[in-house]
Amino acid sequence: MSRFRYHCAMRWSDLDSLGHVADTSYLRYLGECRLELIHRLLPRYEAQDLARGSVVTRQSMTYLRPLCYRTEPITVETWVTDIKAAVVRFAYLVRDDAYGYLEGEADLVPVDLRYGTPRRLTENERTHFGAYREATSLSLAASTHNGG
Repeated sequence: MSRFRYHCAMRWSDLDSLGHVADTSYLRYLGECRLELIHRLLPRYEAQDLARGSVVTRQSMTYLRPLCYRTEPITVETWVTDIKAAVVRFAYLVRDDAYGYLEGEADLVPVDLRYGTPRRLTENERTHFGAYREATSLSLAASTHNGG
């Protein structure tokens, strides 16, 4: 279907001692993108529970090339690669117009706020995330933005 694109402003504090974006900053970029996507579904799907109660149970990142500070925002693309009863798997690509810098994945699990336990996705949540479902593998996605 379609990818969600988030334009993330870089902060000077995102850099490591070598002047590259630090690994923890990338996690923040991916989290900001994911939260923006979740909050987009609130008005249409009445999914306040998901916005307040969900946890990331797994994340992975593959660094493709160093990213240095810039004043223009970096693009974080996300799409859904799998939807299970109680898990949504996201894929990510951090890129600009010419290059991919990082690809990643994360599993998001909704939580029942009353009990603090995992819960199943609602039909509304499944419908929303289904609009962002794409079977594209990460390595294929990144190669289209690596100048090759």
